[in-house]
Amino acid sequence: MPGVSPMIIGSRSERKVHAAIAAMVILLIWCGASEGQQSNDDGPQEGSYPIANGDTLDIVVWKTPDLSREVTVRPDGWISLPLVNDIRAVGKTPMELKRTITARLTEFVSEPVVSVIVTQIRNLEVTLLGKVTGQVQFQDPKTILEVLAMSGGFDEFSKPKDIYVVRGRGSNPQRLKVNYSEMIKGEEVNIRVKDGDLIIVE
Repeated sequence: MPGVSPMIIGSRSERKVHAAIAAMVILLIWCGASEGQQSNDDGPQEGSYPIANGDTLDIVVWKTPDLSREVTVRPDGWISLPLVNDIRAVGKTPMELKRTITARLTEFVSEPVVSVIVTQIRNLEVTLLGKVTGQVQFQDPKTILEVLAMSGGFDEFSKPKDIYVVRGRGSNPQRLKVNYSEMIKGEEVNIRVKDGDLIIVE
């Protein structure tokens, strides 16, 4: 059937053209998404770093040097600034603290522009006793599995199922029992340690 061949050839050609166009469109969308993702990663984000006791902060109030300070977060978690006096800093991100300081300064300064930069992070410290001993220092938040790995691991007589985290000071510290074997299998929560935690491996 000679009259049918041109239609079949034309139909295949059109399909090839359409497929090529679709592939180009998908490629352009993917490149655009990748470029957008890359641009988001390039710039600084608000972040989730919680300010801790002992951290050093550079607090600058634009065009107001008398109100700008480099301060260290006190053991009680507070900092002191001119005019606004004491502000609780521990647990806040730099952006959250910036908003708090800005709101407090509006009572004294017209449209204050504040920046908060963490210039020095105090090392956090966890002590290990029992079948694994020593002290582990770190800056970024760590889980109990990470701390145990940093300590060098267990000795041959340890009982990974009997691990206790003693948290807090005074007459009523919190005592948490964790099971290493269950944590590495994902069947128990791999908790984050806190500054000053005592980990006992029996």
